[in-house]
Amino acid sequence: YDIITLIGNMGFPIAISIYLLHRFENKIESLENAIVQLAEVVKQKKE
Repeated sequence: YDIITLIGNMGFPIAISIYLLHRFENKIESLENAIVQLAEVVKQKKE
């Protein structure tokens, strides 16, 4: 009974953590692309 309660209690935080990590991963990829594009624009302006 204690194991079932523990899994029930821990399942929700684990699911939320996975969801948030997935969202943060997408945001970080988007930021990385923006930084690369910005670097290209700055490089072109210097030339």
